[in-house]
Amino acid sequence: MYPELPLEKIRVVGNAAGTGARMALCSKEVRETAEKVVERINYVELAAETCFQAEFLNSYFLPHADLSRYPETGELLKRLGKYPKKPPVYFPT
Repeated sequence: MYPELPLEKIRVVGNAAGTGARMALCSKEVRETAEKVVERINYVELAAETCFQAEFLNSYFLPHADLSRYPETGELLKRLGKYPKKPPVYFPT
């Protein structure tokens, strides 16, 4: 369920949720911004999405049961000799 991204695009931000909570406690402006964001959020019932269960089960295998969706990771696993000889069970979506 995670996209394959080049490592240089990934940035560790630490405890972003805790930092945001502290910012909201200390700033009325930040709380107002958060309230505006909340109004734009749409709730999605994942259990009602037909393909979600299969996608979720496939993503149990990190990075995914279908390594063709992660070509860079697949190549790295091959170079390290860790590419699975037998693919895991794949649940069609």
